[in-house]
Amino acid sequence: MVKRGVFLISIIFILLLQISLATSVSYTYTTVSDQVNAVVYKISDNSLVNTYNSGSTNKIIINYDSTDPKSIYNTYHYKMGFLPYLKTANSDYVTGFITKQSNCQTPISSVSMPDSATQDQEFTITVNLGSINNVFIGLTIPSFIPNELTEYYKADTDVKLYIDDQLKETKSIKISTTGNNLQFTPSILTTGSHNIKIVTEVTDNQCSNDIPAENIDSITINPSQQPPTCTDDCTIGQKQCSNNTAYKTCGSYDSDTCLDWSTTLTSCSSNKICSNDQCITQQTTCNESWSCTPWGTGCGDNNLQTRTCTDQNSCGTSSTKPATIQSCSAPQTQQNQSTVTQTCVPNPICGDWSECDNQLQTRTCRDQSHCGLDEYQESRKCNDSESQAVSITTKEQSEAELNARMNKTVNEMLSRISDGIQQLIVSNKYYFIVSFAIILLIVVMILAYIGAHKEKILKPRTKVLKSDKKSVKINDLMLSVIDSLDADERELCYLLVENEGITQEELLKKTALTKTKLEIALTKLERRQVIKKREEDNSKIFFNDWLK
Repeated sequence: MVKRGVFLISIIFILLLQISLATSVSYTYTTVSDQVNAVVYKISDNSLVNTYNSGSTNKIIINYDSTDPKSIYNTYHYKMGFLPYLKTANSDYVTGFITKQSNCQTPISSVSMPDSATQDQEFTITVNLGSINNVFIGLTIPSFIPNELTEYYKADTDVKLYIDDQLKETKSIKISTTGNNLQFTPSILTTGSHNIKIVTEVTDNQCSNDIPAENIDSITINPSQQPPTCTDDCTIGQKQCSNNTAYKTCGSYDSDTCLDWSTTLTSCSSNKICSNDQCITQQTTCNESWSCTPWGTGCGDNNLQTRTCTDQNSCGTSSTKPATIQSCSAPQTQQNQSTVTQTCVPNPICGDWSECDNQLQTRTCRDQSHCGLDEYQESRKCNDSESQAVSITTKEQSEAELNARMNKTVNEMLSRISDGIQQLIVSNKYYFIVSFAIILLIVVMILAYIGAHKEKILKPRTKVLKSDKKSVKINDLMLSVIDSLDADERELCYLLVENEGITQEELLKKTALTKTKLEIALTKLERRQVIKKREEDNSKIFFNDWLK
């Protein structure tokens, strides 16, 4: 019984000791009537001690484990829609301290933007705003903010962009202790000067009243620099007579890069007029005076010789111009090699091959050199290409030619055998008999072999016409077209007759023309459809098919 009493007394003593060590603080909120929250954190390590809730009352009693909670604990009081309150004192509060901010404003620290931009171009406006300390004026922001109060120490703010007093865009931001900035990227369609205004409005319900802040600036919008669209009207270096005494040239005279004719005329010197895009000596009656170089040595692949003729008076006409191309033939050496004679070399101009008939095609050819028949026909097998065209004879002609060649061969052999027999008879008749038998046996074997393989051995050879892929055959149409051209174009055409497929660089080396004159001459030949259109800077040059 005594032991039980001692135990009870010990428990009561411990309870009284704990009560004496604990400090109880009562907080009463007179400005609000509904639920309020509180948290207690240790100052030494910012560790959470306890959380409290007033429930349906307006009072919270917090028990501290020390007689001096002011120096050990921080107590945070907070309620949704109100500013938080931090208390470290040890006392009983009966007046309310959970309140709203009377006036809030989000200040604009700075606005950066360009002075000018081009039409339709986006530009950047950077707005730097003040921190939460500037919004909640008079509120002490603690150095340590508990997780429970993170959102309470932010302020909801709308940032509005006005251009010429018209609202263009609104962005929302939560103003905190750091990182309070944002950007706008507008574009303005009209040119000229425009006012740019930035306005901030606090929308947080912890504030009773908002005082807007604004910043005004300006920007100049310049017209867009769109590249002009154009097409070339002429070729670089080209000239064109504008009247009898002046000409205009082709070049790039505007801000763009397109080629067009100059508006400024260049006058010919005195006593000269502009004719065929050139300044020539003015004469009442211009008489052509042609000076020609010697004919080229040797014959080309087409059996042609060329020369160059120049009008000393530069009349610009070619009515009396001498021929600059002629047929020729390679010299033939006689057996005694003492004299050299020239023979007539055919210069055939042939039409198109006919359609296939009985596995043969035919065409009509004319010899412009008039060496023999002026007009004759050629034939070929349908499967043969033009470069391998052969002259096909009839079946009877082939057999007759084969028989003639066989008869000639046999006659030569019999003649030699007869001569041998006569010699043998004179020298030794027995030797003659043996030899004659041997020779006769050999002849019989040879004739038997020829008879069995005569088609293969004595098959007539087909004559293959020579094909030149680099030269062009001259016809009447081509001659008439070339003679109607100007001097530079004619010179190029004569070179192309011998070297069709030549490149522009090779052509430049074979002429006395400058690069500019060569380009002008080739351009004129393209326009007149004498040559095919070039696809690149150093294209190969070919005559148009209609001309050939």
